[in-house]
Amino acid sequence: MVFSIFSKLALISLVYFTSVSCRVSYRDIVLRTHNDYRYRHGVRPLSWDWSLAEHAQGWANRCQFKHSKDRTTGADNESGENISYGFPSIKAAIEDWYESEVGYYNFDTGRSINGVEITHLTQMVWKDTTSVGCAESYCNNLNGYFYVCNYYPPGNYRNAFVQNVNPIGYDQLS
Repeated sequence: MVFSIFSKLALISLVYFTSVSCRVSYRDIVLRTHNDYRYRHGVRPLSWDWSLAEHAQGWANRCQFKHSKDRTTGADNESGENISYGFPSIKAAIEDWYESEVGYYNFDTGRSINGVEITHLTQMVWKDTTSVGCAESYCNNLNGYFYVCNYYPPGNYRNAFVQNVNPIGYDQLS
């Protein structure tokens, strides 16, 4: 009887501590998801920027599905921004930004092949962008989570897409 109680406690402890130690942070999910896509395009990985994340959180908390007008961080640096809602997680939102646009982007011309504006994908893999900060907020008016990611330096500069958005398989990193 004593052995079975200790065995059960040991098993419960093992399961609890394993699940706690295996949790991946929000920041790690954001970085891993972005950087997996950036790797496909031969651009350097992003780092986390807390001031970008703080700005993203402030905008997400407003629950207004539109881009923020003031995207400056504490150092008065303008940032790029991707927004989304209706996805079950930040990972799903980031994946949609990329996957829903990559098939419609012409890397040779830097333009959409079907006339639809493509800016989420391009901001995510913009060569000169070095950092990201993201946040989310549950919004009753949107019936779900509102996701905001801010990027520094921003991308999507007119006439600079071909130079800053590498095709898949580009080997700039080696």
